[in-house]
Amino acid sequence: MPVDSCHSPAPFRGLQPVSRAELAEGFGALGVTLFAVTAWSTPLGNRIALGLCLAALALSPEARAALYRDSFCRYAVMLVVYLVAETLWGATLFPETLERQLLDLATLVLLLLGFLAVAWWLQGSLARINRVLALAALGLWVGLIPHAQLRDVLTFRTGDQTGFQMSAGCSGLISASVILGLLLFAEPWLTLSRKPWQIALRGLVWAAGLYLSAYMLVASQSRTAWLAAGILFPLVFCYRYYRNYRYRGFSLRQLPYLPVMVVVIFAAGVAANGESIWRRIGPDRETAQKILQGHDQTLPYSSLKFRFHAQKFGLNKWLERPLMGWGTGSSKHLIATSGRPELWVAQARNWVSHLHNTYLELLVRFGLLGMVLLSVAVWRLAVAFRAVQRAGCLPSDHVLLVAGCLGMAAIWGLTVFQLMTEEWRAYWSMVMGVGYTFVLNARPAVAITKG
Repeated sequence: MPVDSCHSPAPFRGLQPVSRAELAEGFGALGVTLFAVTAWSTPLGNRIALGLCLAALALSPEARAALYRDSFCRYAVMLVVYLVAETLWGATLFPETLERQLLDLATLVLLLLGFLAVAWWLQGSLARINRVLALAALGLWVGLIPHAQLRDVLTFRTGDQTGFQMSAGCSGLISASVILGLLLFAEPWLTLSRKPWQIALRGLVWAAGLYLSAYMLVASQSRTAWLAAGILFPLVFCYRYYRNYRYRGFSLRQLPYLPVMVVVIFAAGVAANGESIWRRIGPDRETAQKILQGHDQTLPYSSLKFRFHAQKFGLNKWLERPLMGWGTGSSKHLIATSGRPELWVAQARNWVSHLHNTYLELLVRFGLLGMVLLSVAVWRLAVAFRAVQRAGCLPSDHVLLVAGCLGMAAIWGLTVFQLMTEEWRAYWSMVMGVGYTFVLNARPAVAITKG
């Protein structure tokens, strides 16, 4: 009996080989997801996730071609050459710091590569961007659990300054940024479902996340993070409500109920922990008075005292070598070998860890020339981001989130230096990855169709 060839089963050909591009895509999607989950909860896991993203980037021919075409990537190569020269310069001045010079160089190069890898594997997809942002916030809250007492969280008692799973300064900036995101995306998050029980569940998750983020912000006792949020939040939401009023007219739904609620929660948290907060910031008042009166040689023990002396020392050191600075990893060595008693922290039995000012730290390390090159890099990123915003690839609330986060970071950097920490690398990579993904993936349809 003849066999109908149209209905005969296809011969089994075995497992089909996976192409390099498909393998890279799978690893990249997995890597960026793990990167979000572990960003502020598991440092080791975050390093592994970033390594996965970078390995997938190297595997992908499409990614390599996009990076080759990108003008910022070409500029970044020149910037890395300068950083290498500064590293060699620092090692020449202080041969004993070679290991520190190389470690700081590697950290800075990873800052450049990290955000480009995240930007590429976000693939210009709003679905993937939203998922990554949500997982990063969830990871932050889960990371808090092993480091906080449930009773203290429920009663909003923070105790002394703490950043829980990270440094207090980074905790303040990151928790403020998460609050900004929760406020900007509250409406789409709460209205995504139509069933009452789903809306109630989403509302409960949103409120719990807002409460935990406010708790971390208060517990950080980072006054610069508070100041940055106090400046950027009103700017962001005034612009948002002005934009909505301009295009939609006045509506009671557009009134700033949620931002006002955050202010109330934050003020209540500060009031509930007034004693511990005042114990930290109270001495700064006397310190500030003495500095203003010119009596800076007899300052009381306070955080402001160390910031003042560290920045004064850093300014003097920069003026000694204003053009090239002292090298990539030289600032700690300069402090430790200064012999200045005002830079010795008796309670910690160690020297101050940095100059407590990101901009001054960069000037001391890389000089005026390096500062100009870094400023040009930031400017090029801002121009590219502005072009994406004008093209309408990124929704306005995402634009406000990225701009608000970077604005807060710019203010926050006036009194801290955290560029070498893993928490900052994750923050920078996440925020800039969202802003730059549509530059590397210049395909508007991806924003709608690809998840």
